[in-house]
Amino acid sequence: MPATALNIAPTRYMMRALFSLLCIAALVPSQIEAAPQHPEKASQAERHSFSWSAANPLRWTNFQGPIPETADSSIAAQTVCGIFISTNSVTENEPVTVTVTNGFDTLRSWCRRGHISPAVLQHEQGHWDICEIYTRQLRSRFASKQILGSSLNSEVPRIYQEVLAEYHARQQAYEKETAHGLDTMAQQRWNKQIAAELSTTSR
Repeated sequence: MPATALNIAPTRYMMRALFSLLCIAALVPSQIEAAPQHPEKASQAERHSFSWSAANPLRWTNFQGPIPETADSSIAAQTVCGIFISTNSVTENEPVTVTVTNGFDTLRSWCRRGHISPAVLQHEQGHWDICEIYTRQLRSRFASKQILGSSLNSEVPRIYQEVLAEYHARQQAYEKETAHGLDTMAQQRWNKQIAAELSTTSR
């Protein structure tokens, strides 16, 4: 007889990150840091977002958000992307199905039209690609675990937080090592590394 004492409601979590890029090489890279993370309900970001696709690379038309009044004038563009998790509704002894998707938020991502370039867009694409890589990693983590309804509220956040920490560290390393995209050689190395990871990980 299936258990009916506990009915676990569907849950949603989201990983978000904001990253900035210097608009001109003459500025000192250390003056600009990755923009801070801000909490936001998943549904709000998903309304104006699209999922990663190899056939649909970023275009400047995807950056539709207004430039915040507090934005540093040396920032050329800002990418806002997230990883979303949803679960089905189960009883305590039933296995949980975790669905992992990502989204690029078009209404919060922005750019300075007078300072955009292919190099800047390529750097922002790197942030978006890293988001896809960790979306796949999160799917893989959940696929390798059998989570029951009784442990959903502990296991799903635990696995999520582990990947979140790795994701943030990777994005920060990307910013630091490429000097926000200004170090051309480092950017090329990261481009190759990211492309290799995308080609060797399954969706």
